[in-house]
Amino acid sequence: MFADNKFRFSLQWGNDTAEKIQAGELLERLGNKKSEFVVLAIAEYLENHPDLAQTGGKIHIEVRPAQTREQLRAMVEEMAKAALNSFMAGMQLVPADAPETQEGPTKEDLADMLANLDAFQ
Repeated sequence: MFADNKFRFSLQWGNDTAEKIQAGELLERLGNKKSEFVVLAIAEYLENHPDLAQTGGKIHIEVRPAQTREQLRAMVEEMAKAALNSFMAGMQLVPADAPETQEGPTKEDLADMLANLDAFQ
């Protein structure tokens, strides 16, 4: 917004990535010099991406997740294993020749679930 011969903006973002935390901490340390820093950073970015200075230039913003795919998979595996162990701890042991009456997830179910994690991305 342009008012009183000044551009006025309000920025805010969460602390869900290392980049956001780093940027927020830097801006906090800058005190009243935030505006000058932002202007210099944008000017340098436009120098490196001159196509954006032209009307109609598109900006591609890539947001990186807080955790990597491998970290998310490990978290899901740990939670599933904990749930399975809790379930198994509550079950009574039965002889191997007893008819199968197990309710709830099996180890095969867990393997199938982990194999299909791609559907959630």
